Amino acid sequence: MKRASWLVAQLGAIGLFCACGADPGPPSDLTSGGHQPGSPSGPVQQDETTPSTRPPLGGPREGLTVDQLAAFERGRIVFEHRWTPSEGLGPRYNAVACASCHSTPVTGGSAQLYRNFYLAAAGPQGSQGAVSGLPSFIVPAYGVDPGRIPAPDPMDPLAPTDIFSLERGRTVIPDFVGMTPVTMAQRGSVPIFGVGLFEFVTNATIVAGADWNDSDSDGISGRINHDSEGVGRFG
Repeated sequence: MKRASWLVAQLGAIGLFCACGADPGPPSDLTSGGHQPGSPSGPVQQDETTPSTRPPLGGPREGLTVDQLAAFERGRIVFEHRWTPSEGLGPRYNAVACASCHSTPVTGGSAQLYRNFYLAAAGPQGSQGAVSGLPSFIVPAYGVDPGRIPAPDPMDPLAPTDIFSLERGRTVIPDFVGMTPVTMAQRGSVPIFGVGLFEFVTNATIVAGADWNDSDSDGISGRINHDSEGVGRFG
């Protein structure tokens, strides 16, 4: 859905991250000189009746203004809304709400396994483009080049042009394309808790941490994603 980036910012930037609340810190007897007379020598366990100061998973972070809380709630409403074509849904979509794929265990989370989609690849690593005999089964709106399938047999007008399994409910992925084995993997929805906080990271910080040529030889290098608005932050 084209509204994804804006919705992510609405929900994430103002507090879906459950771990960014104030940390209550260690018990006072552990910061005032160690073991105290008459106290247990082991780690002090938190009283289970003591309420947590952290916001609930999927809730707004602490310290927001009235306007920020209102923006958070607007984002939640839009995120959970079930859209219709008359409202702008489409033309291609695999769900009618953002929360359809981000609802487990709460709004903004992941999804159940039936929401997973499949990826298949044939050929050497890094090869791009459609592969004859390997049909596409990724939502076209994501820009995946559709796979080519054999043309119908001109001598048989009823010959199938694709292979589809009613038992599995999806396009059948072949084990081989010619002599080349097909590698298949699943992808699931990732939680978006707190991703809106990425907007508060400055461009300079991202550029400084990219280390595109691994100059510090730690085996890790980054690539900065540029979009029409500058440095990308959401993939």
